[in-house]
Amino acid sequence: MVGRARTLRDAARLVRRKVFVDEQGVPEDEVFDGADGRAVHVVAFTGEEPLATARCLELESRIWRVGQVAVLEPARGLGTGTLVMRAALKHVVSCGGVEIVLAAQSGAAEFYRRLGFAQCAPGDALESGVVLVPMSLTL
Repeated sequence: MVGRARTLRDAARLVRRKVFVDEQGVPEDEVFDGADGRAVHVVAFTGEEPLATARCLELESRIWRVGQVAVLEPARGLGTGTLVMRAALKHVVSCGGVEIVLAAQSGAAEFYRRLGFAQCAPGDALESGVVLVPMSLTL
């Protein structure tokens, strides 16, 4: 599902909390940055349970950031992350987007390369130690 509804936002936050905060130990203030209210959320469900999410934010005219991509452990390796990213890409295109930027965790950079993204600057480490790799895709 794709949208701005509170139910999607809450489902996305649940997935992000489990993956980033609980599993990876990323501080909450690095995960929950206050931008959720103005974002479009993409959430994959099985029944009523959210499995994966991505967040889309228009940064400036026709340039979007897709981020906070997270997949719960039972859904990893099944194409769920690719499904969520393809839905996010489709949404951005439908809004007239011409470029998508993101900051991939270093271990996930290859996943984004397979979707057509390219690294556009050196990686940078957060206070938590997570290394983010800036990547972009021209649509």
